Amino acid sequence: MDAAPSPDTTPGADATTPAADAAPADAAAPPADAGSADGAPPAPDQGACAATPETCNGLDDDCDGTADEGTGGDACDAPAGCGAGTFACVDGALVCRGAPNGALDTCNGVDDDCDGALDEADPQAGNACGRDVGACSSGALRCVAGTLTCVGGTSPVPEICDREDNDCDGRVDEGEGACVDDGLPCEEDRQCGTAFCLNDYGTLYCSEACDPANDTCGVGLTCQTRQGESYCFRTFAPCDSDADCGAGENCQLVPPEGPADLGGRCRPGVPGGLPVGGDCRDPANRCASALCLAGERCTTLCQHTDECPVGYRCALTGIRLGNGDLVDIGFCLQGCGGDGDCDGPHGHVCQYGPLVEGTGIVGYCDPPANGAPVGSPCDLQANPPMRCDHRYCQGPEGDRYCTQGCALDDDCPGGWSCVDNPVAGTDFSFGICRRP
Repeated sequence: MDAAPSPDTTPGADATTPAADAAPADAAAPPADAGSADGAPPAPDQGACAATPETCNGLDDDCDGTADEGTGGDACDAPAGCGAGTFACVDGALVCRGAPNGALDTCNGVDDDCDGALDEADPQAGNACGRDVGACSSGALRCVAGTLTCVGGTSPVPEICDREDNDCDGRVDEGEGACVDDGLPCEEDRQCGTAFCLNDYGTLYCSEACDPANDTCGVGLTCQTRQGESYCFRTFAPCDSDADCGAGENCQLVPPEGPADLGGRCRPGVPGGLPVGGDCRDPANRCASALCLAGERCTTLCQHTDECPVGYRCALTGIRLGNGDLVDIGFCLQGCGGDGDCDGPHGHVCQYGPLVEGTGIVGYCDPPANGAPVGSPCDLQANPPMRCDHRYCQGPEGDRYCTQGCALDDDCPGGWSCVDNPVAGTDFSFGICRRP
């Protein structure tokens, strides 16, 4: 009888036996929500809807997929004329609605159709309004605070002078908004309509461009060309001094282009302007006469010293015309005997020259001329001439020196004397300082 095989000779005894707890390599993992091996239920989902009673708030409180259902229905006080009211949930809010009455809603701040909303369906809303005339433009009617309002357009306003048809009647700057006529005072262009506010040497008035060959300017205006531009200028009465002008006017000298234009004109005075002698170096300080001599001090035209303020003299003073000519004009200037009398802010000296009326040589405060000071050598025949700042050169040939006019010895440098100097061809004389 054969022996039973021993345990270590069993077939396959040399093969490795898999561990009892090892899973096959391709085994699927259990689902994440699968219960445990002991049958416990899965953990609850943290994003699940927590149901609560439904209210009117625009939310799905009871988690049934519908918001605000079943809310409202309670009685409420409806607007007058709307019968018994009932709350209805509209867009997440309770609205008191009355019994429908069939009325049309209008823009009046009242719930006409008893639907709980104000002015939501006025039949005129959206209609075109306004008109495209002048400064106006059309828009659309909208209900704003219970009133139909034209929105998106421009409505008529009272007419003003601004070169626009403000009241949209097809006319510009008429009626109470009428513009200032040409030649009348103005302050800014908009007052003059299609014209502009012209600054005529300090006098402001409405004007417009013109053609000198065909003068179409109105009454009291003439077409003049100044500095290459032609405008309608006011015509002012000629004058020699303020005495020739009316109340509120000054005899003013407009810078002339040439001798034919030379002369004063009675023009309106500058309100609040400085008197004769006023310091007009600052452009903001305007002279009442509109005449700032040499850009320094206010003066006025004159023909006689009696026309000037006390202490001033009507002296011939040279001015340069627009064409380059130098002419003498009578201006009221501060009188003086010597330099000590001209102690103002301008650095002037006492110059001597003829009175306009031709009755003598007088001293007046004026800027120094281009030349050497008193006591310096001078020679008007030299090339170039050796001139004097006080305009007087005297003494014998070869020993001439600069001097100045005077009234007293005290007006001259120390040790000098004031001597009488007759004026050839006249019966008057004036003082000249002579050195020892």
